[in-house]
Amino acid sequence: MAKRRRKGEYGKGTVYYRADRGTWSISYRIDGKRVSESGFETEKDAKDALAMNLGDVAAGKKETETKLASDPLNVYAKTWLADRKATHRSAYDDANRWQNHFEKTLGRKKPNEVTVAVLKDFIAAKRRTGLSTTTVNLLVRLLSTLYTDLVEAGAADANPCRQLSKKTRSTYLKAAHDPKRTPFLESMEDVIRVYQALRAKAPTVAAAYAIGALAGLRTSEVRALRWSDIDLQRGSIHVQVQVERRKGRDASMWSKDGTQQLKDGESRVVPIQPSLASVLLAWQEFAGAEGLVCPPLRAGRRRFLDDHTMNAYLRDVLKELKLAKDGLSWYEATRHTMASHFVMAGGSLETLQRILGHSTVLVTERYAHLRPGYFTIADRNRLTADFAATIDKLATKLATDKDGKNRSIESIAS
Repeated sequence: MAKRRRKGEYGKGTVYYRADRGTWSISYRIDGKRVSESGFETEKDAKDALAMNLGDVAAGKKETETKLASDPLNVYAKTWLADRKATHRSAYDDANRWQNHFEKTLGRKKPNEVTVAVLKDFIAAKRRTGLSTTTVNLLVRLLSTLYTDLVEAGAADANPCRQLSKKTRSTYLKAAHDPKRTPFLESMEDVIRVYQALRAKAPTVAAAYAIGALAGLRTSEVRALRWSDIDLQRGSIHVQVQVERRKGRDASMWSKDGTQQLKDGESRVVPIQPSLASVLLAWQEFAGAEGLVCPPLRAGRRRFLDDHTMNAYLRDVLKELKLAKDGLSWYEATRHTMASHFVMAGGSLETLQRILGHSTVLVTERYAHLRPGYFTIADRNRLTADFAATIDKLATKLATDKDGKNRSIESIAS
C-alpha cells in the first residue's frame, strides 16, 4: 500500500481555518513540542505570523523566549499594572480586579500554563460565585490585554482569551445590561421638578444637575466646568477638561489645578439650550462669573463636588417626588435623560454623538429605538397586509371543489 503523502513539508508549520471561531490558526514545533496560535483575522496574517515564528525558531530566539516565561503571571502583572497608571484611566480599577479575581487563581500560573480549558474553568467558577456576565467579560478583556503584551514580549506563546469559542463567549461573556432598558426621566416636567427641589436644598447641586440634564455633560465634566468655558451670547459650552474624584487616582495624571484631560482626549463644543441658558444666567448672577460654575459646598480641601454628595441630594429629591421607583442614578437622571429626549424630539444621532463626546456613532446607536418614526406605519402594517392577502388567496383556493364548483367559506369551516 502506497504511503500517504503529506499536505505540507515537515517542519514548515501549518495554517488552517477554524470555522467554529471564524478565525485562522497556525501550528509549528519548538524542540519537538507542537505550539499553536489562533485569532488571526485573515489567512495572510496567519502566514505572516507563521513565517516570523519559524524564522525565530531557526535563529534560536524562540527557544530562549519560551524558557524566559518561567515566572507566574502575578510577576508580569505587577509591572504591567504599574505601567498602566501613566496611560490608562482604569489603572486603579484594573489593579483591584487583578487582586480580587486573578492573584490567587490564574496569577499563580505561568503564562503558558493558562490554556483554553483552564480559562473556561476560571470563567465558569466566577459565574458560579454570582458575578454577572458583564463583570466576567471585563475580567477576560483585562487578561487578554495582558496576554497581548506577553505574546509580543515572547513571554507567552499564545493568547488563550482569543482562542475561546463563540459558544463560550455567547454563554459566559454576553453583556447582561440592555441599554434599551436603561431608565430615564420620561417627562421634562419631572426634570423641572427635580431641578426646583434640588435648588431649594443645594443650589450648587441644582446647577450641576441642570447642566447634565440639559447639555448632556458627564459628571466629571460638570465638576471642572468654568465660567470662561461658557459663551452665553453664542449659546455654546467648550468642554475641555474633567475631574474624576475617585479613590486611588494617580496625581501624575492631573494638571496643577487638579483637572484631567477628557475621556477621549479631545475637547468639544456643546450647544446651550434656551432652557439651560435661563438657568445659567440666574446662577451666574448668584455665583459670580469667575472660577468654577459648580464650586464645592464647603471651603477647604474638597475643591470639587464629589459623587457621594451629588447622588445623596438626588436620591432624597427623587424619593420626595416619588420618582425613585426605577432606581435612577445621577447618570440616568442627567446625561441619559438629555440624550433620550434629544432623540425623541427629532435630533439626529450624529449630532448627539458630537454633543455627548462619543468616539463613534455606534455607541450612540443605543438611543436609536427612541427615534420618532423608527418603525413607520408601513413597517408595522407590512406583514399584516401580506398575511391578509395570503389568507384571501388561500380562502379562494379552498372554496373550489374538485369539479370546479365554488363553495362558501362557511361550508368549509363547518
